[in-house]
Amino acid sequence: MQADDYLLIEQYLDGTLAEREKTAFAERLATEPDLAAALREREAMQRYLKFESQKDALAAQMGLLGKQYFGGDSLEHGNAPSEAKVRPIGQRWWVAALAAAAVIALVLLVFNPFAPKSGQQLYAEYATHEPISLTERSNEAPALAAAETAFNQGDYERAYALLKEVPGSPQSQFAQAICAMETERTAEARSLFQELANGSSVYKNYGHWYLALSYLKTEGYEQARAALAEIPKEDDYLFTRAQELLKALP
Repeated sequence: MQADDYLLIEQYLDGTLAEREKTAFAERLATEPDLAAALREREAMQRYLKFESQKDALAAQMGLLGKQYFGGDSLEHGNAPSEAKVRPIGQRWWVAALAAAAVIALVLLVFNPFAPKSGQQLYAEYATHEPISLTERSNEAPALAAAETAFNQGDYERAYALLKEVPGSPQSQFAQAICAMETERTAEARSLFQELANGSSVYKNYGHWYLALSYLKTEGYEQARAALAEIPKEDDYLFTRAQELLKALP
């Protein structure tokens, strides 16, 4: 690795690289283990810093426990309770200890800086649906206009019902598949995405991408990897996103 590579890693994580630069960087990650390891270390450091930023909230919670179970504010700001302030009555001390341990365990579980993200977390991060425009491509303007409005407002249940009533096109099929995925009609969504992926429309690569996202929701990581691997390098945007997601998979 060279000194400039560390700056490149920062720009990659900040999202300030141009699309062509991100593609070139993703290709290097696949062939340069040292660069990939440095990226993982930097990502781990970011998660650690995020964890550090939550420590004040943990201290506040521990302070509340101190007041409730030890009769004072002895646990605030990380101070150990003095012996004079501890008033265990029966099982009260053990309840306090268990409560404190539960808070610590919960914080470590949620904010563990080295824990990989779950499928649901990755889905929430990567499943960003761009607004659609359906009325330009069909004579079914009233129904499609209503479906378009519902989709762009995030009302996927209504959009799904409307799209089921209009003639199919690759664009409306793509929108319907997203609606099916967002309304837990997973099998139908995958079938529609697979059909798009097998076709030759402009939504072919999006079919692979969203098929992978559908498997993230159910933690089908191997199926997600297989779908992402189908996205060609020629599609700079989706290929780069696919490489990022592949590295993030557990």
